[in-house]
Amino acid sequence: MRLMMRNITSARFVYGHRYPRFVAPVVAGILFILFIVAVIAAQAQSGRSQAGEPMAQVAWETYSARVLLKDREVLFSFAYPRGWYLVAEPEGYYFAVQNIPPFNDPSEVPGGLPEGFVKVSFMVDPKARAGDVFQQAGETISLNGLTWRQTLSRGGKDGDLTVTLETVLDGVVFRVYGYITRTGGKGPIFEQHLATLHEIFNRLQVQPIIQHETIPGAPPYPTGGKPKATPVGKPRVP
Repeated sequence: MRLMMRNITSARFVYGHRYPRFVAPVVAGILFILFIVAVIAAQAQSGRSQAGEPMAQVAWETYSARVLLKDREVLFSFAYPRGWYLVAEPEGYYFAVQNIPPFNDPSEVPGGLPEGFVKVSFMVDPKARAGDVFQQAGETISLNGLTWRQTLSRGGKDGDLTVTLETVLDGVVFRVYGYITRTGGKGPIFEQHLATLHEIFNRLQVQPIIQHETIPGAPPYPTGGKPKATPVGKPRVP
């Protein structure tokens, strides 16, 4: 019993031992460093989560496009984040959205292109050979009820990413380009823009081509037949 009491007393003595004064500041410093590391890791994880889920905080605008091709009419709609800029050229069969004001040349942008420049273009190409679309290299995917040929291109010092989608509508080639640059091809900004690009693709809606007997918007054909040519310099007589 006495031996047991000695052991317990010895244990209490070790537990209550007074360490040198410099130990407490060292321990506190280590704990502080661990706390800073934990905070930085949490912030990094938060950044990755926000980059992976940007759609929850994005408001969207929708644009309905109409392209006339002689006796055919192409209707489609696309969505883009509110605050982006729209370029619409129906007569040129071209539409685009981007996250900075439109420009003709990157050298015109004050300070150059920003980190994470994004642009998506939509084109109707009646002159392209429809039979060649799915004969070229690329991956065949299904998107919103249509079959597309998708090609990806990455490179450049800015980590450029280009996504091209092509499909054929009643013999007419419809093409979509997505472009991201100045992100290094990685990181939260790149991931966020990539998610936005995918969402724009997913919201694209293309309607079946409408066939017309006459050109939409053209004046009605005269009941008496084709009008005679009017001499140069004289007004046309109805």
